[in-house]
Amino acid sequence: MLYLYLANGLDQVKITLTRFISGLKFFLLDEDKHNQSRACFQILDIDRDGVLNIVNLLHLYKNIPPRSAIGQELIKVISFFLEKNLYSKSFMSRVEINLDVFLKVLNQRTCLTAEIRRTMLGIQGSLKEMKDSGKLAVKQDSDDEDNDDNLGLNRKGKKKVNA
Repeated sequence: MLYLYLANGLDQVKITLTRFISGLKFFLLDEDKHNQSRACFQILDIDRDGVLNIVNLLHLYKNIPPRSAIGQELIKVISFFLEKNLYSKSFMSRVEINLDVFLKVLNQRTCLTAEIRRTMLGIQGSLKEMKDSGKLAVKQDSDDEDNDDNLGLNRKGKKKVNA
């Protein structure tokens, strides 16, 4: 998804260092929240039409672990979409998820901003934002060692032998 964002939606495009830096520059400045949110929305808008439609949402749902913080946000957006478009009694008023609706559903912030800042730029202060917002309380899929312990398995999937 980040590749498509940096490649302007084109496939098999070389991303230069200049394009990489200019594409992520919004995430460097902590006070540039609106541009960060807009860039996050554009990353999620795979077909680059300015709205998150059902095809975008299904693709994201398929490729993002639902137990991750980003997956939990995605579930909120999908639930909103379904509530407004499928479960509504009025089929005449169709709600599209543009940037404003996206931010409204997520209370004006997305943890994708914090994740990009942390993983791509090494800015750790954003983890505090995730903890404060309660979004980091969700167990990450990459941290499955505790789950393996609960199942009585070691990391290779074999049954543990208690000594």
